[in-house]
Amino acid sequence: MTPGTGSMALETASVIAKSVSKPKGISLRLGSITENHHANYPLWSPGDHTMRPVYQLLKYGRSMLVLLFILTTWISRTSDLIAQERRILAWSDPAGTIVARLSLEPGERVIVIAHPDMFQDLVPHLRYEIIRTGGVDLGVLNILASSTPIPWETGIIEPSYKSSRAVYRKMYQEVDAGIMLPGAVPAHPAYAALQDRLKSGQGRTIHIHWTEDNSVIPLPGQPVPSLYEIDGIYQNALLNTDYEALARVQVRFEQALRDGEVNVTTPLGTNLRFQVGSRPVNRQDGDASVTRADNGVILIDREIELPAGVIRVAPVEETVSGIIAFPPSQWDGRPVHGLKLRFERGRVIEISADSGEIHVRAEMEKAGASGR
Repeated sequence: MTPGTGSMALETASVIAKSVSKPKGISLRLGSITENHHANYPLWSPGDHTMRPVYQLLKYGRSMLVLLFILTTWISRTSDLIAQERRILAWSDPAGTIVARLSLEPGERVIVIAHPDMFQDLVPHLRYEIIRTGGVDLGVLNILASSTPIPWETGIIEPSYKSSRAVYRKMYQEVDAGIMLPGAVPAHPAYAALQDRLKSGQGRTIHIHWTEDNSVIPLPGQPVPSLYEIDGIYQNALLNTDYEALARVQVRFEQALRDGEVNVTTPLGTNLRFQVGSRPVNRQDGDASVTRADNGVILIDREIELPAGVIRVAPVEETVSGIIAFPPSQWDGRPVHGLKLRFERGRVIEISADSGEIHVRAEMEKAGASGR
């Protein structure tokens, strides 16, 4: 992985906010996913049954992924994930929830961007829901999949991306909202052009995150569940989250972040302190309404992810000090164990590892100054 100065990801299955009620600061003790698969986040009463869907999301480590200045371990998904049996989903239910999160106003025009080999059974249900709720269905646009088993010549498709993107931008001038299905990514002209519209302060999108696009990442020694089980977890998260309750929790969490210094600790040895100051905090609470989009500050405020639950913020760099301890990870394509990075005023000043330190240094050197 390559560390940088933007928003970084920390995936954890146990989050304990110890001092949310204190006047200043917040302290997080994060249980490693290699050690604890149970979650606690006492921002609501244990008897508050309205929060059970959110608690279940926390239990599986999907919701409330706090994207702070913490470096994540990105490991390539194994081919074993690809060939497994998939759950047959009740497509009308996810479609209803997805379109409902857009809160469409009468006459709003919606397009679906999809991969030709992924989630195609969901597409007609989405289009039906768009029409049923008073929107205008603009149809589906399938990206040109690089996995298509055709012996194309290299260097033919990529040069066309710029001209295609320009044409798509003109096509999207009348688009109010988009639904981005798994498999479509910003490298595709159809996707990139819709992002261009968002950057201009117009429109909004919903991004469906499933097992595709490295949304499920196996760690060394931590095999992931079967795709059949994962599909069920994702579907449950999408359909059964109490979105209003989730939004309330995230607002309280943001307020705690802004109270003062944040201290993040883990059983592995992470002990990091930083402040977020007035930096924008992106709350992925599932609200993809036009009102939410128009009140957004950064691009991703117009890009709402489902299932929901992520919080993103980039700390004030010079306030970042302390240690990040990693579980088994991969750097420069090689395994690394016992890695610890020490930060001072937002820069890495010390690297240590039980094994593989040379690979960490190699990848950081490739990243240049931003890698430290």
